Amino acid sequence: MDTDTHRLKELPVVLNMKALYEALLKDLIPLQPHRNESFQGLIDRAERISKLEREAIKLGNRIKKEKQFNRRVELNRTLNELKAEIEGLKE
Repeated sequence: MDTDTHRLKELPVVLNMKALYEALLKDLIPLQPHRNESFQGLIDRAERISKLEREAIKLGNRIKKEKQFNRRVELNRTLNELKAEIEGLKE
């Protein structure tokens, strides 16, 4: 492997395999863990954010296709609520 383009990370020093897996996976999750948040809680939060982002994309596509103004307004309100929930989970 070309070390100039790929930075090799040292393995974390841990006492068991579970801690090793958690340390490796934490580097792959783009979120910072909350204080006193368990590893499973971090994974659940990342999955919830991913699900909400997919819903927001689908809702955005529905807004583009919708012809009636009042329905577009309601869908846009729902989309804004989803985006606010996503941002709340990312903090």
